[in-house]
Amino acid sequence: MPLHILDYLDDLPPESWGVVIFPSRRELRECLEQYNQEFDPIYRTNSLHRGEYIERRDCKSRLYLRTRRQIITYGRNRKIDGSVFALLHPAVTLDPVMLKNLYTSGIKELIPYMDGEEDDD
Repeated sequence: MPLHILDYLDDLPPESWGVVIFPSRRELRECLEQYNQEFDPIYRTNSLHRGEYIERRDCKSRLYLRTRRQIITYGRNRKIDGSVFALLHPAVTLDPVMLKNLYTSGIKELIPYMDGEEDDD
């Protein structure tokens, strides 16, 4: 089941960004695909060279989507530098290398994903 992350995007201040960390590309793509289905006037998605993000158009705030591997690989964190927070997929476990790279990127707030459990059916 994909993560529903738009509430976290809405919580970001204007012109700021956060990062969502997934255990693998499969979960990342599953999350992104649910927002790629149709045009949305408020949100837009981008996927280019494994640099996926979801953006709120009016605020210019973004959630970058990254895998655990992208976080621990040296030199692939530049876009997430200065993120307000890192949202952690439930299957992601933090290790010392991840923590060091997140702190090096200036990310101090680590938030475990919480499903809103709200169905609008």
